[in-house]
Amino acid sequence: MVPGGAMTMQNILVIEDLPASQAWLAGMLRQAFPAADIHAAGTLAEAGSIAERINPDLALVDLNLPDGSGCGFIRKLKSACPDCICVVSTIFSDDDHLFSALHAGASGYLLKDRPSAEQLACLRQLIGGLPAVSPPIVTRLMDSFHAPASATPPTELTDREAEILGLISKGYTVSEAGVSLDISRNTVSTHVKSIYRKLKISSRAEATPEAIRLGLLTRQA
Repeated sequence: MVPGGAMTMQNILVIEDLPASQAWLAGMLRQAFPAADIHAAGTLAEAGSIAERINPDLALVDLNLPDGSGCGFIRKLKSACPDCICVVSTIFSDDDHLFSALHAGASGYLLKDRPSAEQLACLRQLIGGLPAVSPPIVTRLMDSFHAPASATPPTELTDREAEILGLISKGYTVSEAGVSLDISRNTVSTHVKSIYRKLKISSRAEATPEAIRLGLLTRQA
């Protein structure tokens, strides 16, 4: 998840809309990386402006922000700053949020309700090129990839359905998938319903393992 080798942190961006949480996260980052400059933003718009100016080495990103999704921001930031390490800081531990963030480009996933000492240790691991991931998330990832392979034969999706499944499994919203493919949001929604029916699934969390099984994430990477 994180390239090998030691990391140097000079500019760090914290994206968190709650002032108390923002201050707490900034304090942890100062302990983990005392030589770094810490920049904080409460909205994606503010974060985007700061990122353009400082070209961050590390971004700590909340997923639920007033003006949009942290996953969408991570995807845009990684496109503009490929070397930036993006770490999610969130209360959400479910597969839907987790896999959406990882496929958007996150290199770490920290749960806010875990002990501060544990989170600090995870952040310090980044210096050595290791991912910052809360232990329960490591367990969830291992369980996901150790699950028995489905005995169901490959499902026949249309080319368009395969494209859409690949995109939503990488964290795209229905609207973002429509923009990417130059089709309407309603058309994407119709395809998603067809995909779920064919794969016998009912959520984005279930769609991601299916996309991996069908090789769509690798094909569209």
